[in-house]
Amino acid sequence: MDEDIDNTTEDGEARMREKANEAFQELARIRKRTQGGIQEKAEMGGFPGGQARYGYRIASLDQKIAERDDTIDLMMAVAAKKVTRQGLTGAAAEEAVEKKLKPLYEELEQLRRERAEIEVWQSEATKADQRVKDLQALAQTASERLESFTKEQQAEWIALLDIEVKVLETPPPMHRGLACPIGEWFRANRRQVPTLCDCAWEQVVELEGFPNGGVAPRQRGGLAPRTVLEAFLKKARTGVAWPELDAENGSTGLIGHWKRWSASGRWERVMEAMKGCDGAPVAPRHPLPELEMTGKVRPGVILAVGGTVREHHAQELAP
Repeated sequence: MDEDIDNTTEDGEARMREKANEAFQELARIRKRTQGGIQEKAEMGGFPGGQARYGYRIASLDQKIAERDDTIDLMMAVAAKKVTRQGLTGAAAEEAVEKKLKPLYEELEQLRRERAEIEVWQSEATKADQRVKDLQALAQTASERLESFTKEQQAEWIALLDIEVKVLETPPPMHRGLACPIGEWFRANRRQVPTLCDCAWEQVVELEGFPNGGVAPRQRGGLAPRTVLEAFLKKARTGVAWPELDAENGSTGLIGHWKRWSASGRWERVMEAMKGCDGAPVAPRHPLPELEMTGKVRPGVILAVGGTVREHHAQELAP
């Protein structure tokens, strides 16, 4: 600006404001043609590729705050000269200057409040993103084998999912005595209880050399080998007690059969032969009552469960 303006007069002050407005307009045009245009878009909530990221919005506000600070400094000097011309001094002069600058101070304070709010949102979004990442990592692991988690990992999983469990009936009595040895074998070997079909039984007969296809007792009052194996598998699937299992099969010696099969290595050989069969989960050590379990996750978290993808929704985060 080459024009010489006397800003100690009212006309000069008006001319100075006019020139300042022209300068700001030219600055705006330049910003649209440069990198500054990106920040301008961010201020308006837009950004190439989607919603403006918090960092760009904060950078834009920082620049506006700095500009307002510069404007206040400039206008303070102008206002001080004006009140001096009016003959005001001391407290009266300070009050007059503050009155002229009050709108600018209010605008500056509003910008600072907006920046503080965006910083809070940015912090919350960062924490939410980390929570989603943690949840996805746990979901991937849990989809493979939740039961292998440590107690600490299980507690973390439940806390992330916000799980609540409600017991809907009186719990059944706890089993007393030793744990079922057949069930313990399946748990130790991380195996499901196989289903005994005719094809699988033919392989067992050929492997063990059972006479008469293994479907007839070897002695009067005894049990056929196939009946014995089916009883073992049922006990592993259901957790039924030995006396009940004997009563179902008209026998009193199934536990003796188990000891002989286990000691001779027959059980291991038969299970190896049935390794490719379909199966069912082993019975829990202690039966549970009917339960109702609910949980929730943040929106957009995708869990892979049994080869399918399910999206769980909860309350939306604050914008």
